[in-house]
Amino acid sequence: MPGSVRYGGARVAALRAEEAEVAVPPSVSVRVAYELQLAGHRYLDVRTEGEFGGGHPAGAVNVPYMYSTGSGMAKNPHFLEQVSAIFGRDDEIIIVRMP
Repeated sequence: MPGSVRYGGARVAALRAEEAEVAVPPSVSVRVAYELQLAGHRYLDVRTEGEFGGGHPAGAVNVPYMYSTGSGMAKNPHFLEQVSAIFGRDDEIIIVRMP
């Protein structure tokens, strides 16, 4: 049928199932984050380099998710590779970001 769009089927069901498996990490208080660090979790600070330079938790690793550009903000195209080079798949991390 011209002009119609089919949405559904096995592929869409598989994508929905995959999305359901991805859990959003909970937000925790500073105290809980500190306790997690004491238990062996590591800090990944995804703020810009300038924000990181303004203060960060001891031992935090900075891998900016976004960069300031002349026309605004742009995603770090190498973010996943940079994080993967520092952290292992099974490492437990605390992500520091702006609220």
